[in-house]
Amino acid sequence: PMSPGMRVELDIFSGRPNPVWELDAQAAAPLAARLAGLSEHASRAVDLPDLGYRGFVFHSDACAGRACRGSVDLNGTTFRDPAFAIERLLVASLPDAWHDLRMLVERILLLDE
Repeated sequence: PMSPGMRVELDIFSGRPNPVWELDAQAAAPLAARLAGLSEHASRAVDLPDLGYRGFVFHSDACAGRACRGSVDLNGTTFRDPAFAIERLLVASLPDAWHDLRMLVERILLLDE
């Protein structure tokens, strides 16, 4: 069963705090379902750049992981997410206060497709 909620961080800044927000149980449910549906294993872990967009870090009582550029590290296993489904769900959940960041990340995901 899904825990009450999930904490999400957009890993994009260096030198200042990243946006962090909470998903309530209702908002976390579709994400948990997508995570549970990942089945295609990746050959290696997520490759993170030194600067700029480094994906989303998320954790709940049930899971912890990072989604970045079509790969998802989940509880120590790396899966492929070629449609960026996890990242799209997470960027859509960004609170309105970070509207500009949401648009920036959506552009990055489009370019990566």
